[in-house]
Amino acid sequence: MDVYPYTKEYDLQYSALHTGPDNLRDLPAIIGHLQSNYCQNVCISGPLGWHDQSLHNFRNTCKFLNEKAKLLKLEGINVHYHNHDFEFRCSDDGISPFDVLADQLDPSLIKFSVDTGWLHMAGVDPVTFLNQHRGRISYSHLRDFLGSESVALGQGSVDIVSIVKELNKNSSVEWLVVEHEPECDALEKLSVSRSYLKTELSL
Repeated sequence: MDVYPYTKEYDLQYSALHTGPDNLRDLPAIIGHLQSNYCQNVCISGPLGWHDQSLHNFRNTCKFLNEKAKLLKLEGINVHYHNHDFEFRCSDDGISPFDVLADQLDPSLIKFSVDTGWLHMAGVDPVTFLNQHRGRISYSHLRDFLGSESVALGQGSVDIVSIVKELNKNSSVEWLVVEHEPECDALEKLSVSRSYLKTELSL
C-alpha cells in the first residue's frame, strides 16, 4: 500500500516500514515500496518464520539480516531490529535471543528499534537498557501497559518520562514513535498519548 498521497496531504513523514524478516526475501519489492514512499527506514520484528524462537533460528536470522541489510544500505535504506518481550526469555543455558542479536547483528548495518513497553513487560528496566546499549539504538517505540493490556501513554505502569529523558541523551535516535495495537479505539488512545507527551514532556 502506498502511503505517500496521505503523508503529502497531511504534511507527515513515513518514519519506517515495519515488517517481518521473511519479507526481505523479495528485496526489489521492499526497496520499491520504500523509495516510492520516500521512506529510508525498515524495522524488522522477530525471527525468520516468527514462531521458531529458538536460539538456532535467531542465529540464522542474524546471518540473513546482515546479508540483506548490506544490500539495503547500498540503496540508502537503514535497517533496525524491533524487539518484543520474547527476545529476553533465556534458554536453559542462560542465553537469550537478544544476547544472540546483540552478538551477531552487524552494528554497522543494523541498529535496534527499541520498544520500551515490551522491555518493561519482559522485566527489563528500560532506562538501564537504553543507557547500556545507547550506541546501537537508532529508533524507539513508546508504549504503556496496565497489566498485560496496551494502554495510552501515562495510563499504565511504564515510566515514560524517565524513558524519554534517557532517549533524549542519545543523539543517534532519529525517531521516537508512539505505538498502539490496531484496535477500534486506537485513534482515541493516540490522541490521549499525544496530549500526555505535550503535557508531561513538552513534546
